[in-house]
Amino acid sequence: MTSLFEDDCELRPDLRPWLAALFVHPDHSGNGVAGLLIRAVEQAARRLGEKMIYLTTKDSHNLYTRHGWQHTGIVQYPHDDLYLMHKPLI
Repeated sequence: MTSLFEDDCELRPDLRPWLAALFVHPDHSGNGVAGLLIRAVEQAARRLGEKMIYLTTKDSHNLYTRHGWQHTGIVQYPHDDLYLMHKPLI
């Protein structure tokens, strides 16, 4: 499961939209399900006319990099630093 959110990072309200809440049940991990979900959200954003999409992740940045996402920076929360990533939707 995953979602396309208007706003998913309270520290970066200037960025929108967001790929958020990506979850693949462990029984299906490694079967390409995450990639299918990522592409589905990217396609939904394109259909809405979006040119860029964002996400934050604590430890899955390699997954997103494999799918064409780029590291943009770090979002610093009090108890965690998250990778901020983006992907042009051209």
